[in-house]
Amino acid sequence: MQKRVIEMELISDACLSNGSSTPGSVDVDICVDENGFPCFNSSTFKGNLRESLEIIEENYPDDFNGYTNALLGKGGSVVTSEGKLKLSNFQLPLAVREHFKDSVEATFTALTHQRAETSINENGVAADGTFRLLRVLKRGYKLYAEVADLDEAYLPFLCLGLSFTKHVGYKRNRGLGRVAFRLYEGETNKYTDITAKYAGSFLSR
Repeated sequence: MQKRVIEMELISDACLSNGSSTPGSVDVDICVDENGFPCFNSSTFKGNLRESLEIIEENYPDDFNGYTNALLGKGGSVVTSEGKLKLSNFQLPLAVREHFKDSVEATFTALTHQRAETSINENGVAADGTFRLLRVLKRGYKLYAEVADLDEAYLPFLCLGLSFTKHVGYKRNRGLGRVAFRLYEGETNKYTDITAKYAGSFLSR
């Protein structure tokens, strides 16, 4: 049976934060799954994707009117209806998780590191109380989310949105979280990138 997965490649280090901190370690920590491995929450991803999709819908209303809410649910301060795009959280590849299954701590040593940030005051020195430590996932790694069955009619719109979504996570407008998304289709270990196929089919009309 054909399956679809979304790949997220980290072009830069990324702080895929869940808003939590780790006392005695970092002030802004990354999201982890039930087994303690770094992950990226699908609801956070959908929020980032919505920003791109709304711009595309605004520029191509005759083609995609209502598509954003159809895929992601009606937006607002809270999502009031469920959309057609259903997917798992983004996870590290199974091979990576299997490799580190006996020591999740080793995962953090190998795949993450800490970065410091602070604010500079008018005198050009660090402002009091602004020093923070962030945990970031190193660039170059890829995470994957499984996509539930989705009508092919939405794939051009989805692939355009994936192509336009370039930054995610904490400090995504400050040098962190540059990413590349791709949609794959196929069977286990035999997936084909279909992003350009569907995005290109629309842009080349």
